[in-house]
Amino acid sequence: MDVLKNAACTCCRVFFTDGDSQREHYKSDWHRYNLQRKKVAREIEKAESFTCECCKKQFQSTNAYDNHINSKKHKETEKASTQRNAQTIAKRSSVKGKKTCEKIGDHFGVDNIENENDLDELDNGWVTDHDTDEEDFDESKAISNTVCLFCNHVSRNLETNLQHMSKSHGFFLPDVEFCVDISGMLHYLGLKVGSGHMCLSCNERRTFLSLDACQKHMQDKGHCFIDSSTEGLAEFEDFYDYSSLYTDEEKTGGFSDVVIVSDGYSLTLPSGARIGHRSLLRYYKQRLKPLVNESESHHQKKAIILKKAVIGQYKQLRWNEMTGTLALQRAKDMLYIKNSAKKWLKTGLSNNKLFKSRGRSDQ
Repeated sequence: MDVLKNAACTCCRVFFTDGDSQREHYKSDWHRYNLQRKKVAREIEKAESFTCECCKKQFQSTNAYDNHINSKKHKETEKASTQRNAQTIAKRSSVKGKKTCEKIGDHFGVDNIENENDLDELDNGWVTDHDTDEEDFDESKAISNTVCLFCNHVSRNLETNLQHMSKSHGFFLPDVEFCVDISGMLHYLGLKVGSGHMCLSCNERRTFLSLDACQKHMQDKGHCFIDSSTEGLAEFEDFYDYSSLYTDEEKTGGFSDVVIVSDGYSLTLPSGARIGHRSLLRYYKQRLKPLVNESESHHQKKAIILKKAVIGQYKQLRWNEMTGTLALQRAKDMLYIKNSAKKWLKTGLSNNKLFKSRGRSDQ
């Protein structure tokens, strides 16, 4: 299916194959409703709000959707679907229970577990943490930065891959003007989808047994986007930098906790300024060329060029960057999340009993 250039609604995050469908969309209640939410800086409603998952039907207005929900046919279909789901869950539970019994029997050298009482005796004191520990993503299964996250389309480079995903699937990196590591973020998304089989929108609430099932879900449900709320972006805070919007007091974090670092010849203040000893004045007067890591500098230049190119692509699709009060509020929210994380880490470390080894007596 070919997508026309500029045939898109940036408010609802959808693309169209022709001008007629685009004009019909602009007349729909869904589009008008999202425009009202956008005016008051609220998150847009997704297409699922007007879709009946049970009957696999989509509606253009809330009235039509409500009438369908209250219809007799929908209630019968929903009841039948609930019964089928209950039977499926029961079958899975019985199979899982049988496998668990076999594993416990093998562990204790028991060939047959005749009744539930025997199983209870074996289970007494049995502790496992396999279900609580998070499994690390397998790097070998990660989707490459040049491969589409939703249809496995292979592009020439990362920039053209982002262009393909925005035009074909309506995927945009949120707050891209503040993203300092687009390549790293796309690699992380490739890990989530390729290795974790995680929906980008549902996140950990919805995982799948295979990559193909995960990609079909995101395409069918219109979940080809990242949650752009502050809570959703907190997961990706390592790839963003909103410091350009911070005030001087926010950048330094205030001076409630004055920390001065000394190495014997200089003092480093909380603001980052360094005060040197007067005996070294003649060295401080020298104007030496600052040492710059060439590889690091080259990487930063490439990241800046890539970000400018991506922003240029998005603007061609009538995407507008976040400015004004919305940008300031987002920056404050992300700063609050970072400070809270630091506070909890500091509290956790202070509550732990950390011991320092004295070593051998001759050391």
